[in-house]
Amino acid sequence: MCRRLWIVVGTLLLVVLMSSSVFAYSEAPMLAKEVKQGLLPPVAERLPENPMVITPLREVGRYGGT
Repeated sequence: MCRRLWIVVGTLLLVVLMSSSVFAYSEAPMLAKEVKQGLLPPVAERLPENPMVITPLREVGRYGGT
């Protein structure tokens, strides 16, 4: 019974996390002004429905640079 309870609790927690903004996309800071002015749609509307996601080798990158 205890194992079943943990499976149910774990499944419910996973569903809640996946439906929350934990997995929301972040807007690039340099584009936030254009989005606010209505020149660009929000990031969620600019991305494909199933974007390719690459796991970084060492760390997540930063916006900007040359």
